[in-house]
Amino acid sequence: MKIHAYLSTAVALLFGTAAAMAQGSQPQVIVAGKLMGMSNFDITDMLRNSQYNYTFGTARTAAMGGAFTSLGADLSSMNINPAGLGMYQSSQFGITQAITVTTTGTAHSGNGSLYTLDNTNTKYNLNNVGLALNVFQGSGTLTSFTIGFGYNKLANFNALSGFGVNAERYGIGDVMINQLYDMQRAGITQTDMNSSSEPFRNSNIFVNEWGSVLAYQTEFVFGEEDGNFTLDRSISANATVNSFLKTRIRGGIDEYTISGGVNLKNILYLGATIGLQSIRYEETCWYDESYNNNEAAYPLNYLLYDQRTRYYGTGVNFKFGAVLQPIPRLRIGLAVHTPTFISLTQSYQAAMDAVYSDMETYKETPTNKFDYNFNSPTRLLTGISYTFGSFAILSVDYERAWYNGMRLTDVMESVKEAFKYDAKTYLTGSNILRAGLEVRPVPQWAIRAGGGYYGSMVRTRINDLSNAFSNPVPYESYNITAGLGYTFGACTFDLAYVYTHSKSNPFDLFYYQMITDAGPEEPIAQSGYFEQKTNRHMVALTFGVKF
Repeated sequence: MKIHAYLSTAVALLFGTAAAMAQGSQPQVIVAGKLMGMSNFDITDMLRNSQYNYTFGTARTAAMGGAFTSLGADLSSMNINPAGLGMYQSSQFGITQAITVTTTGTAHSGNGSLYTLDNTNTKYNLNNVGLALNVFQGSGTLTSFTIGFGYNKLANFNALSGFGVNAERYGIGDVMINQLYDMQRAGITQTDMNSSSEPFRNSNIFVNEWGSVLAYQTEFVFGEEDGNFTLDRSISANATVNSFLKTRIRGGIDEYTISGGVNLKNILYLGATIGLQSIRYEETCWYDESYNNNEAAYPLNYLLYDQRTRYYGTGVNFKFGAVLQPIPRLRIGLAVHTPTFISLTQSYQAAMDAVYSDMETYKETPTNKFDYNFNSPTRLLTGISYTFGSFAILSVDYERAWYNGMRLTDVMESVKEAFKYDAKTYLTGSNILRAGLEVRPVPQWAIRAGGGYYGSMVRTRINDLSNAFSNPVPYESYNITAGLGYTFGACTFDLAYVYTHSKSNPFDLFYYQMITDAGPEEPIAQSGYFEQKTNRHMVALTFGVKF
């Protein structure tokens, strides 16, 4: 992938315009949308890999909504506020397993008739494994010292969606033909796009143009002898399009931690964590079109366009925290999470199959790989909790995550500035609230409940459909949580249920738009906006033992 592909997404990447700068008075064609931009890396990718949910920790933390900034003596403390390790009076080992069921719903603003499939995905997860070793107990200023080693899941990407629209006016070919014309104006000839000339290794053909090259090679878009392109050979002017998109997403963000926490006279607790992240995101899109009233000379029956993009990489961050207990039973917590410095490798591959009335043509691209380095937001967590004797605990957290501080690094300065401009212009800090309650009617049993609200990080009004993203990412969500805990000697069993509802931004499948000296014109050949909402149900079980 070349620098131009960076620029094609960086200039106006957040809201789907993904492309070129106007040069003089010559109009430019902007080709964008989810299906036209899967090969691109943009702020939506940075957002996706920077959103964490602390209900993926231990079952106790999950049942209390993740509100653990001022609480401690829990293995999730290493990921939230490592000062909580200082509250251990003994050592502990624990493991948390979970089942998640995710359902995705889709709404459509276009003219066609929307239908959806059963979009349910069930997944087993290992949420947390931790070991807290209380290595010192004393009676002086340093009352105790605990070190911790842990694994924690921070994000779960697994989801499945499938939806279609019948009798739409436009298909993806209307966009691709305009991209081919734009490529031709840039000097790319039909000979350059022939399979024998290795067009996918041509330095003048960009990765986000590979789909249109496939359209030419399969004769979906037909190249005429005079150098022009046409759809009329395979799709008649009166035909309408039935489109269907199935998307499968797999992966998540895992964090491995090394932590330490100290207790100073049961008044002040301090801690620090080194976090090492493993990131995996794999998205496969299967898109197909069929046609109504298609009376072309060589009618196209079906078009199948498959794309797969995969990100895998690592990140490192640091967490510092403190908890102050000014009076018995009252705790005030503060934690700072540095940006995670992330290094990702992206791979992308596409294939197209055109099925005509009298033949079938299939072409595919090689796999393209490129490396990206960026930083996630800085986070500030604050919390306050109060213990009502041995009967109950109430905890409330507030978190601020500065998404407008995300930065792309290790690229040429103009690309850095383009990403920086978009982050500062379109994103803002997200306000996050979490709360949890634990009640112990008897010493052995605990009843827990909680919830959390994760506010939008988008500065512009998300409902302004003229500012739709190219790629859907969750921008707002909330959790409702509940659970039980049982203590038997040195062993603990905790059960949690978490319901999460998240909204994703509006997005297009495809469109093109003319940019002139007078500014952008209205998008045409537009699929219509789609919006997705995700409901996730998680049941988590933790077994822990103190020693």
